[in-house]
Amino acid sequence: MAAGDRLFRVGHLRRKDAVPASEWSAVWSVMRTLANLHGDEGVRLVVWFDG
Repeated sequence: MAAGDRLFRVGHLRRKDAVPASEWSAVWSVMRTLANLHGDEGVRLVVWFDG
């Protein structure tokens, strides 16, 4: 690679590794309820971090 080139890698984290359950418990509860109504494949959480 030349100077200034960037290398990006894809990594997979488990939810419990990335987000503390105590701070997000309400979100997970709602997602569980939606999954019970619409199935696991019908529920996604999309986030945007603007820093």
